[in-house]
Amino acid sequence: MQIPCVVPSEKIVERKVMGLGIACLGVFLYLFIFISVEYIKSYQDNMFIDWDVKTISAADYTCEFGITEEMYENFTNKYLDETNPISEIG
Repeated sequence: MQIPCVVPSEKIVERKVMGLGIACLGVFLYLFIFISVEYIKSYQDNMFIDWDVKTISAADYTCEFGITEEMYENFTNKYLDETNPISEIG
């Protein structure tokens, strides 16, 4: 057996207003959380850049590339001085 749900006419307006209020609250919470997260993300990006600038090291200005065995032999034959007290890498 089914009983139809009949809402009195004076309660319909009240329910519509309550539904509108809940929907507006949901939109407000979404916007508040979205803007807060975006602000924190932007702030952290700026803090990282600030940290990166403050911690400059020689590694920021170096590059690495591979050398062949022929290149190393050419270096040792032309430039490496065995009598030099400084090491090969020095």
